[in-house]
Amino acid sequence: MKKILIILSTTFVLTDIPLQLFAGTPQTKMECTSESTHTKIFGSPEGDGFDLKIQIDNAIIRYTNICDGTQCATKYNYGNLVVVDALFDKVFTIYFQNSENNNRGIFYALPNTVKYQKNSRGYTAQYTGIYWGDDPRSTESYKAFVKEPGIKLICSQHNEL
Repeated sequence: MKKILIILSTTFVLTDIPLQLFAGTPQTKMECTSESTHTKIFGSPEGDGFDLKIQIDNAIIRYTNICDGTQCATKYNYGNLVVVDALFDKVFTIYFQNSENNNRGIFYALPNTVKYQKNSRGYTAQYTGIYWGDDPRSTESYKAFVKEPGIKLICSQHNEL
């Protein structure tokens, strides 16, 4: 039995395979709705396969980097998201950039509203957030921003393996 354990542990060291590779990748899902229910932000904001939608009325802006089909036959890519997820410390922020990497908005949790609960597979959180950025209803090539100070949304977020 000792020989088998030594061989297995040596294999990981020699091949330099990170152990977390086998643990799975956590997936964050968020759903936010304004009090008027006209505005929603929903999807997966983090990771290589991010897919987040900002919807006002029936207009949508979709920030995404996902694949469809066998061996990523179809790739959907628009924009970039920079996410700071430290909800355990009452911090959550998303910076939105369009495909030309121009800053097109921000979303942030109001720290005094964050309710965070860790569980065995990740966490759940509820909070109030503010979105200030591109208005999906705008028809301009560089979309007009929503009115200051932004749109207040009530959010639920889950991160699980």
